[in-house]
Amino acid sequence: YRSIQRIIYRNFELRLNIYVFLILIISIVLNLIRVFYVGRAARKYNSFALRAEFINYSGDILSSVIVLGGLYLANTGLYMADPIASIIVSLIVLTLSLRLSIRIIRNLMDYIPREITDRITRILRKIKEIESINKLKIHEVGNTKLINLEVSLKSNLYLSQAEKIKKICPVLSSAR
Repeated sequence: YRSIQRIIYRNFELRLNIYVFLILIISIVLNLIRVFYVGRAARKYNSFALRAEFINYSGDILSSVIVLGGLYLANTGLYMADPIASIIVSLIVLTLSLRLSIRIIRNLMDYIPREITDRITRILRKIKEIESINKLKIHEVGNTKLINLEVSLKSNLYLSQAEKIKKICPVLSSAR
């Protein structure tokens, strides 16, 4: 909002000194270090929280570089560069926030891609003793998928045969 006002009213007054640029450069370097370590941890543990931090720090780096460029250009006489850089940073932050929010909401609502549920359903349908699949829920915790499953078995089975079905397929080993 403020950047748009500055463009409309041609208010480009800036008081810049070397310390502004120095602080931005130090911030970029520190965020690069954090991105490196948080990115490694996010991949290793497959954590949404760490991925969120990775995206946050990456966005900070990108924003700082854009702001640094805008301030540099404004300092050289191209005054419009600073508010334009601010608008670009706002759009980047908004986009990254929306993308991250969608991923987190999907995770909280136990969203699992259709291919995975279809693959599990195909495996279950190959077991001739299963009459129907009543409930199939998949929860993701880190990089582990937990399957909550309810199936109806044919009525002419012995209990020992039902227990054997759980051992036939690794997918069913955690079924209740």
